[in-house]
Amino acid sequence: MLMKKLLGIVVLGLLWCNISLADNKIILKCKRYTNDWVAIIDLENMQFDMNRLKEGIPKDLRFGIVDVSDERIIAEAIKTVPTGGGHFKHLITITVDRYLGTIDDDAKKIEDTRTDKSGPSFYLKSFFAKECEKFDVNKKF
Repeated sequence: MLMKKLLGIVVLGLLWCNISLADNKIILKCKRYTNDWVAIIDLENMQFDMNRLKEGIPKDLRFGIVDVSDERIIAEAIKTVPTGGGHFKHLITITVDRYLGTIDDDAKKIEDTRTDKSGPSFYLKSFFAKECEKFDVNKKF
């Protein structure tokens, strides 16, 4: 009887360890215009990034994940652009919709120290994609 209990504890312990060691990275392949893009969602380190598939898998993830739910994953980063004798900063917010399979971004200007404000200070969307699906990077064909 003692051996059965001990065996049960060992088996449950191994199952629990297997779950805790699972890879918490989600790799998505998405469409952006006519190009394929790859997005990395690292839930263990709470980071996100994406780039063209032909450039490979992003290694240095630039965006910090601030919210994870069943519906969406939200990541943020501050982008600083030097221009006009100063700089401007935008808070970039990226939303990954887990049901629609889309990625979209938005930006809010948080600082503008330019002395010459004749040029534009707006942010052009650069993180949007559709038809995102889980992607197996090990699959060759």
